Amino acid sequence: MNAIIRTASATALMALVSPDTLYAAAPHSGQVIHDGFELSDLALFACAVLGVWFARRSMRARAAAKRQTSPGPFVSSEVEKP
Repeated sequence: MNAIIRTASATALMALVSPDTLYAAAPHSGQVIHDGFELSDLALFACAVLGVWFARRSMRARAAAKRQTSPGPFVSSEVEKP
Protein backbone atom coordinates (compact mmCIF):
# COMPACT_ATOMS: atom_id res chain seq x y z
CA MET A 1 0.00 0.00 0.00
CA ASN A 2 2.84 2.40 0.84
CA ALA A 3 4.44 1.70 -2.54
CA ILE A 4 1.24 2.66 -4.33
CA ILE A 5 0.99 5.89 -2.34
CA ARG A 6 4.66 6.73 -3.05
CA THR A 7 4.19 6.02 -6.76
CA ALA A 8 1.08 8.17 -6.91
CA SER A 9 2.83 10.97 -5.02
CA ALA A 10 5.83 10.82 -7.34
CA THR A 11 3.55 10.88 -10.39
CA ALA A 12 1.65 13.89 -9.05
CA LEU A 13 4.92 15.67 -8.28
CA MET A 14 6.22 15.01 -11.80
CA ALA A 15 2.97 16.38 -13.23
CA LEU A 16 3.44 19.58 -11.22
CA VAL A 17 7.06 19.97 -12.27
CA SER A 18 6.50 19.66 -15.99
CA PRO A 19 8.60 21.65 -18.49
CA ASP A 20 5.67 24.02 -19.09
CA THR A 21 5.66 25.16 -15.48
CA LEU A 22 9.42 25.63 -15.47
CA TYR A 23 9.25 28.09 -18.37
CA ALA A 24 6.34 30.10 -16.96
CA ALA A 25 7.07 33.53 -15.52
CA ALA A 26 7.64 33.66 -11.79
CA PRO A 27 5.12 35.64 -9.73
CA HIS A 28 6.03 39.32 -9.36
CA SER A 29 8.80 39.03 -11.92
CA GLY A 30 7.50 42.02 -13.85
CA GLN A 31 6.85 39.97 -16.97
CA VAL A 32 3.32 40.48 -18.31
CA ILE A 33 1.76 37.39 -19.80
CA HIS A 34 -1.80 38.64 -20.42
CA ASP A 35 -2.26 42.22 -21.54
CA GLY A 36 -5.64 43.90 -21.85
CA PHE A 37 -9.12 42.89 -20.83
CA GLU A 38 -10.30 39.33 -20.68
CA LEU A 39 -13.85 38.28 -21.37
CA SER A 40 -14.35 37.45 -17.69
CA ASP A 41 -13.40 41.03 -16.76
CA LEU A 42 -16.16 42.36 -18.98
CA ALA A 43 -18.64 39.83 -17.59
CA LEU A 44 -17.82 40.86 -14.00
CA PHE A 45 -18.23 44.54 -14.87
CA ALA A 46 -21.57 43.85 -16.55
CA CYS A 47 -22.79 41.92 -13.48
CA ALA A 48 -21.74 44.78 -11.20
CA VAL A 49 -23.56 47.34 -13.37
CA LEU A 50 -26.71 45.21 -13.44
CA GLY A 51 -26.54 44.73 -9.66
CA VAL A 52 -26.27 48.45 -9.00
CA TRP A 53 -29.07 49.20 -11.47
CA PHE A 54 -31.34 46.57 -9.88
CA ALA A 55 -30.65 47.78 -6.33
CA ARG A 56 -31.32 51.43 -7.23
CA ARG A 57 -34.53 50.49 -9.06
CA SER A 58 -35.73 48.49 -6.05
CA MET A 59 -34.93 51.29 -3.60
CA ARG A 60 -36.72 53.87 -5.79
CA ALA A 61 -39.80 51.64 -6.08
CA ARG A 62 -39.83 51.10 -2.32
CA ALA A 63 -39.55 54.83 -1.64
CA ALA A 64 -42.32 55.61 -4.14
CA ALA A 65 -44.62 53.03 -2.59
CA LYS A 66 -43.92 54.37 0.88
CA ARG A 67 -44.60 57.92 -0.31
CA GLN A 68 -48.02 56.92 -1.72
CA THR A 69 -49.21 54.99 1.34
CA SER A 70 -48.10 57.14 4.25
CA PRO A 71 -48.54 60.91 4.51
CA GLY A 72 -45.34 61.40 6.50
CA PRO A 73 -44.31 61.91 10.12
CA PHE A 74 -45.44 65.55 10.41
CA VAL A 75 -48.99 65.16 9.09
CA SER A 76 -51.72 64.55 11.65
CA SER A 77 -54.00 61.59 11.18
CA GLU A 78 -57.07 63.81 11.56
CA VAL A 79 -57.85 65.67 8.36
CA GLU A 80 -59.89 68.85 8.61
CA LYS A 81 -63.11 68.69 6.66
CA PRO A 82 -64.38 71.86 4.99
